[in-house]
Amino acid sequence: MKLKQFLLILGVFSVFWLSEEILLPAASASWDRSAAIAQTTAIDFFKQGLSKLAANDYRGAIEDLTEATRLNPNFADAYAFRCEARTQLLDLIGAIADCNQALQLDPDSALAYFNRGDARADLQDIPGAIEDFTEVIRRNPLNRRLLAEAYLRRGASRAYYFGEKAEGLRDIQTATALFRQQGNTEDYQRALEVLEVLQRRD
Repeated sequence: MKLKQFLLILGVFSVFWLSEEILLPAASASWDRSAAIAQTTAIDFFKQGLSKLAANDYRGAIEDLTEATRLNPNFADAYAFRCEARTQLLDLIGAIADCNQALQLDPDSALAYFNRGDARADLQDIPGAIEDFTEVIRRNPLNRRLLAEAYLRRGASRAYYFGEKAEGLRDIQTATALFRQQGNTEDYQRALEVLEVLQRRD
């Protein structure tokens, strides 16, 4: 069974979403400030793309995010979110290419590492996925939900695929603690379910 299928059973995997107050300051670092008019238009398409991504309109999101990157080729976050949309449509090679581009533009993008880790997990490249989730954790992103999700996915990968049960369970326990600190009851309960399933697994 694939990692994502395993987590879907427990209702853990959903489209990852960043709040606008966290997303937009992070995105500003990747904008090309030398083209202010194009920036504004690129940002408009970017926001439209995120809205469509949240509504599960993945093809529409790809169209808008593609336009954002056409207008501003240095817009790292647009590539990172297009990676997520492509992963949802199982265009996994295209997704990884997008996240690679995002990381070329912004080597510290925790979002790009996270989304590439998801795509790699779908390709059954579990060692690569673990590497990417580890890079998210190393960067200790301001978005604490992103950090918690990285711990959850790395922990499930380690325990489910590599028999690193103790290490994996520690990661998932860290995720549950982070979700609890955030007051994120839904994800906290789901992480607990993953923890319980893996604790019972031989």
